[in-house]
Amino acid sequence: MLRMKKVYLKNVKKFAVGMVIFFLAVVLGGCGQKREEETSESNLETRAEVEELTIWYTDPKIAPYINQAAEAYREQTGISILVEEQSSIDYLESINQTNISGEQGGVDLYVLNSDSLEKAYLSGLTAETDVGIADYPEPAVSACVWQGKSLGYPFYYETSFFLYNKNFVENCPADFQEILDFSVQYGSDGVTFEGIETILKWDVQNLYYNYGFVGAYLNLGGPYGDDETVIDLTNESVVEALSFYKNLNQSLYFDAAESDYQTVLEEFLNGKILYTIAGTQSLSRLEEAAANGVQYGIAPFLDMNGVLKSKAVATNYLVEVNPYGKSEKAAKDFAVFLTDTYIENFYGLTGKMSCKPMGSYENAELVNVEKAYANSVQLPKMRKVTDYWMELELAFRAIWNGEIEHQAGEGTEEEDRENLEKMEEEIRAIVLEQMEKVQQKMELQILGE
Repeated sequence: MLRMKKVYLKNVKKFAVGMVIFFLAVVLGGCGQKREEETSESNLETRAEVEELTIWYTDPKIAPYINQAAEAYREQTGISILVEEQSSIDYLESINQTNISGEQGGVDLYVLNSDSLEKAYLSGLTAETDVGIADYPEPAVSACVWQGKSLGYPFYYETSFFLYNKNFVENCPADFQEILDFSVQYGSDGVTFEGIETILKWDVQNLYYNYGFVGAYLNLGGPYGDDETVIDLTNESVVEALSFYKNLNQSLYFDAAESDYQTVLEEFLNGKILYTIAGTQSLSRLEEAAANGVQYGIAPFLDMNGVLKSKAVATNYLVEVNPYGKSEKAAKDFAVFLTDTYIENFYGLTGKMSCKPMGSYENAELVNVEKAYANSVQLPKMRKVTDYWMELELAFRAIWNGEIEHQAGEGTEEEDRENLEKMEEEIRAIVLEQMEKVQQKMELQILGE
């Protein structure tokens, strides 16, 4: 969409200072301990500084919430908020240009994917935050951190979770191994469910729904995704987790080409699939299905077994304050209002989940989405590893589709045992080959070797 246009007088002094320090990235931050202190600043002081703020965002689905929050904030403080949707292409570069132009009508706040936090910080586009977020889940806190500095305000997230059909099973399985054990029994001794065609199926072509199988063990960039010295993608736990993943393929026998996400979700809601992996982008569709009588349960991404754990990946969105806006103090006040004070209205207006936990919903299953998020991991923030997602997705596909020569269950007990051992060796070799490729490519990108 085109930006809303408004003419402002130039602030010559601010522009001169900004041009000198713009590329020095001097805005450092660290979270304090009391979030409420920032919102308790006198609104009279804020109003004395500025009468209008501008916020940018790229996701049209959050527009209803931002607009309503802006109006509520105006009624409370008298400060108007210009809400502007922008293209995600050259998003930060466009914010740079508003700073360079020196116009007072530039960007005061903007919504940012935490993956781009390093780039935003090094471009001098992130003001330090001095508010505490101790009541937020760890993924929300770590999403704001770069090089030990806490920058931005946790806003909302996307993640994946496990879905089970309550029309057939009352309780969620303990782990994927329990599902595998059940699949062996299914169809024998009268163990069947009318209409169910597949026990477990999900979109195995999309890394977003696969990441949980190895998320607990991949380590690129350390806990905050910003440490270039940490590249650990081939440790033994990664190999074991991906070997388990490949064994799912050996046991479930479904074609990856037929596992399109929307198709699988609809098959689940139509009672053809017992278990699947879904994402927060489908919450509105799940609510609609529940209104039509579909009974489902949500759980955090299941562990593989009693030893191998899981962690789904989460995409975190933050509200950032531009230090070259009209009033950093006023912008911070609205940032807290938007992400904390008024946030209880977020889900109802957007169908998306806020980083701040609500703890209860009309649909009780949504609490389990919050639990899924609390157990999630984030992608690295380092600009040098922009190919990480693509390389990892290619590795997963190669592992899932890799051909295995030996199969158990086709001969005598001794032959089966030998075939099983050979099959496990083949799977391990496939996993190592693919993950070593990813490791080497990340080392080249980060270390420049």
